[in-house]
Amino acid sequence: MDVYRHTCQSRSSQEKKEVLNNSRTRAAKEQAQVQYSQAHKKVRAGVRRDKRKYTEDLARRAQEAAAQRNMKELYDNTKTLAGNYKHVNRPIKDKQGNTLTPTEDQLKEVG
Repeated sequence: MDVYRHTCQSRSSQEKKEVLNNSRTRAAKEQAQVQYSQAHKKVRAGVRRDKRKYTEDLARRAQEAAAQRNMKELYDNTKTLAGNYKHVNRPIKDKQGNTLTPTEDQLKEVG
């Protein structure tokens, strides 16, 4: 829902930027600049609000994971909050150390 709102606000801001760029008279440019500035401020404020909300949600999930002693989720959330986004998908290996490629083999080994 927030993404849709930002898309609409962003589109509105882009349209106002086009009007600003296509204005011919000084008065029209000044008026278009004021409208664009206001629209751009709204978009930036919305993005900051959503980023703060996302970060708080991640922190809350990390706290819940710590309370439940779920170390994997806690570690993933902490890395995301710290800015290390890389989630490496390591291959699953059998007991001899050979990499299992087909999905059925992996499911047999895990399950």
